[in-house]
Amino acid sequence: MHVLTEKKRVRIRFWICLLVLFYSSGCATTIKTNVLMPGNIDRAAQFKNVAVLPFDGPDGEVVTAVVESTLASVIIDGQQFFQIVDRGGLDRVMNEMKLGMAGTVNEETAAQVGKAVGANGIYTGTIGNSSVLEEFYFEKRQTCSFYKAAIDSKGGKTQECVSWYDAQVSCTRRTAAFSFTPKLIEVESGGIIFSNTYENKVESKVCADERGFLDDEKVMKKKAQETVMQKFRMDVAPYYVMMSFTLKDSTAGIPSDAAKAKLKEGAAYAKANRMDRACPIWREAMVLAPGSLTLMYNVGICDETEDRPHEALALYQQIERSLASPDDLLTAALARVRAQIENRRKLAGQVAR
Repeated sequence: MHVLTEKKRVRIRFWICLLVLFYSSGCATTIKTNVLMPGNIDRAAQFKNVAVLPFDGPDGEVVTAVVESTLASVIIDGQQFFQIVDRGGLDRVMNEMKLGMAGTVNEETAAQVGKAVGANGIYTGTIGNSSVLEEFYFEKRQTCSFYKAAIDSKGGKTQECVSWYDAQVSCTRRTAAFSFTPKLIEVESGGIIFSNTYENKVESKVCADERGFLDDEKVMKKKAQETVMQKFRMDVAPYYVMMSFTLKDSTAGIPSDAAKAKLKEGAAYAKANRMDRACPIWREAMVLAPGSLTLMYNVGICDETEDRPHEALALYQQIERSLASPDDLLTAALARVRAQIENRRKLAGQVAR
């Protein structure tokens, strides 16, 4: 028969209270920060010295310029991600090879051009659709055919509809559609590294009983292209996303008033989006209260936002071993940081020069 001493009872009550407070600390503060993600197509994002050859199809010359501009606009850590072959030099080589801005460029020809201009990858492809169409149609409206006198809630006179009929209203719908299939050709082998079809539609409509006008055709076409190009850009290069991180504010397991004050002080800086000030303060507090799950969790968030995923994972795992049941925020943090470790591995290959 085991007899619990008063000291053991106090210790058990302490840990029960600590765990309850950790679980119930809720959403103390949510911070947001930009996180660099690897390009979705890992192999494609490793080709950074590229040339853009003509795209075949409607608006081919315009789309070629847009693709080139999209790649040139990728900036990672303040540096241009792609080294794009100068258009003038590319045109000279294409003229020498008797290639124009029209017509499909096959893999063999693209590889020859790439070797001539010193690129390791060539982007080209086809445009499936680049159009703006209008259609006329009718929409149904319910219209009152007979009113009767009535009294409103304030005792005033009003009219109330007692008979309705369906009316047809003429409308116009304008649709801008864009689709294209880019492909990345490896210069060394002449093989296709990546190819995908992207498409998007933008609609605008106006009816006879509405005020307003249809959106401008050129504006709609540009919007359709921009959405498609953004998807393409995220496939072939690293990109930033805004991520949210929820902090905790429980003082459980913090016997020191000084550590409690630092937890609160750090939280104030975090709310002001000053994690650069909050994190050192919380790390100082951890020295004073090394058993605080809240401080360990918040410092883990700091490690994540400072691109130290392995350190964050170690803290989260330490917390998990102390809990009797799952905690939603911790579960999300563990999944997030493990994904971050894998993303970091991919980024290392993509950003390497």
